[in-house]
Amino acid sequence: MSKLNVLVVDASKTVLASVNDYFDNVDDYKLFLAKSGKDALETIEDEKNIDCVFLDWDLPVMNGLEALVEIKKRYPKIFVIMMTSKNGALDIQNMLSHGATGNILKPLAKENIFDKLEEIKKKKAGITIKS
Repeated sequence: MSKLNVLVVDASKTVLASVNDYFDNVDDYKLFLAKSGKDALETIEDEKNIDCVFLDWDLPVMNGLEALVEIKKRYPKIFVIMMTSKNGALDIQNMLSHGATGNILKPLAKENIFDKLEEIKKKKAGITIKS
């Protein structure tokens, strides 16, 4: 299976540095980083081959939900995982109804990110995932 191209979008330099460290010496993924929803869309347009976006809810310029809607409108095959501390049923329903593949709670844990990526690899390969 080829590498997954993963874009992580978060306004926090600390979060982006941590995620960058998580992917250090991991060969299955190519990592891209962005600081805002606007930057995310520009990266997706420039790279043309992003498979998955981990998207923070609280972003400057264009918030995560706005970016989610735009990503799914322009690139419906991209998997989008929302990163947030919002875990209420309405928040999750809102994310999913706008096209999110799923969500991951902050603070981010390396294992949770890679578990989501394994799920996405299986979905891309057409393997059914039982919850």
